[in-house]
Amino acid sequence: MSYLFILTLFLFHFAEYTSRKVFVPTAYIGMVIGRRGRVVHRLQAAHKVFVETPLSSVRPFFHIHGDRAAVNNAINSIYELLASRTGIAFLYSQRLVDGVVEVHLEM
Repeated sequence: MSYLFILTLFLFHFAEYTSRKVFVPTAYIGMVIGRRGRVVHRLQAAHKVFVETPLSSVRPFFHIHGDRAAVNNAINSIYELLASRTGIAFLYSQRLVDGVVEVHLEM
């Protein structure tokens, strides 16, 4: 294989990569993480994304990395999980802040 071909594949894959910050109400963060991180691990395996969990007040959001479609599917799964377990229809909004898309699930 030529280096140009490998570089083209890398750039194509990188172009599809995205990262989103997902803000969830503090009371429901544990529900998304799950006992011993099981829910987050299932999200990562099912959607082939990487999920960074919140660190209390330092970083009060989930940071989801991966393919654009997979990240969007993972966010939808989080929304559906919260809605099914709580019975609450959360408000879903997106904002662009400093070049990063933030997704807010609010009550």
